[in-house]
Amino acid sequence: MRLPEHHSILILGAGLAGLAAGVTLAREGVACTILETRKHLGGRAASTIDPRSGEEIDNCQHVALGCCTQYLRFLHEIGSLKHLEWTQEQHWIHAAIGAREHATPSVSRIGNAPLPAPLQGVPSLLGAKFLSFPAKLAAIQLATQVLLTDRRRMADLTFSQWLLQVGVDSPELVERLLTPIIVSACNCLPKECGADVALHVLQDAIFALPSASEIGVSRVPLSVLYEPIPEILARAGSQLHTGVSVQEFDERQVTISVGTTMQTVTADRVICALPFERVLTLASAELKRADRRFEALADLKHGPILGVHLKFAEPVCPHPHAVLVDRPTQWVFRKDDAGRHLHCVISGATEWMELTEAQIVERVCADLVACFGTVAQQKPLSARAIKERRATFVPSPSSYRARPSVEPVAVGGVLLAGDYTQTGWPATMESAVRSGAMAAAVAMGRAPDAFLEPALGRPLLTRFLPPFLQSDSH
Repeated sequence: MRLPEHHSILILGAGLAGLAAGVTLAREGVACTILETRKHLGGRAASTIDPRSGEEIDNCQHVALGCCTQYLRFLHEIGSLKHLEWTQEQHWIHAAIGAREHATPSVSRIGNAPLPAPLQGVPSLLGAKFLSFPAKLAAIQLATQVLLTDRRRMADLTFSQWLLQVGVDSPELVERLLTPIIVSACNCLPKECGADVALHVLQDAIFALPSASEIGVSRVPLSVLYEPIPEILARAGSQLHTGVSVQEFDERQVTISVGTTMQTVTADRVICALPFERVLTLASAELKRADRRFEALADLKHGPILGVHLKFAEPVCPHPHAVLVDRPTQWVFRKDDAGRHLHCVISGATEWMELTEAQIVERVCADLVACFGTVAQQKPLSARAIKERRATFVPSPSSYRARPSVEPVAVGGVLLAGDYTQTGWPATMESAVRSGAMAAAVAMGRAPDAFLEPALGRPLLTRFLPPFLQSDSH
């Protein structure tokens, strides 16, 4: 297969960022060509066929929050929003410890009460069984400081440093409440995570409108979500080619390989939506010298995520999803109605990467027994551990300056798209699709925010807070 020699807009990569760029252009009636190495779409947010079972499984559990307005618009535009199942509360399960080792684990429901935002979560937080009274007082202090802090000024601090700076000194609160939230959203611990990124999560998802914290989980394998996209692109005159590998690129020229065949194609605009480590490798030497964004990419680091699929003969998890408090396994998602098929997730999973699958399954099952009791003592019928060593970039304070802008240094240069770019969001699906929409806008000669979906409205009570908390710009 040989591609046409010239293209108007060439998009490298069909992960979420590249797909979002292509769909945005198609909506505006602009044709493009998307090149993808793999045979499936979605990049890291995809599903694959398990060679052992023949079943299609997600490489790792991905969820949407109500505050992810751009991602939800993307799913709506491709007709896949209907596949998300929404829940308004979370189940936090705390295993009994010490003298009460054989007692029943406690279950705390964290959800929203009919109170004006951002107070809706206060009643369930105060009633949480896994937090002591002093920790709950610290949580109230935390909420106040979160609402009073301009996160844009906190980029040089870690979240742990910020907590000490504002006087929130409760190891219990950090370990049992904040760590599960931050590590799940940002893929690193509070001591590693930039304070601005952690505060973004708390301000826009936790202490925001009630709908912001609602959790949407796909009822179908992730790759099914993207099935309508090829037809959407084709209607706009766009092309999508899989099995095409990029070997090198610059502002106008891309060298590709299809099997053993090499070819060079040109384009009026190039949108590079490849992972940042591949951008560093494949950008031409001349491009790296001319565009300072590429030099900064070397300062970004990867954080791994581990997903473990387990199938049991009898139901184990009675909840749609659960947070396991004080356990290495952080989240459990029910993949069937009965709770026999579970997807367990460990973010920030560096210490797990060198374990064998048998060791991983043993550890995860021990956490399930601690939190779900004897029903979890049954041996799994099947187990599959999927290591995503390069799941996201680590949003440390140093990453703030390393994240490149979507726009090039020189007019007409390469546009970058990916969750690692300067989107104002952590490394999430929301960040990826925002970057794609921004790149598409610039490629059309528009402002980067021309196609961005507005953020959720601010809580009514925040009108009495400092101006920086009353603006969607934060």
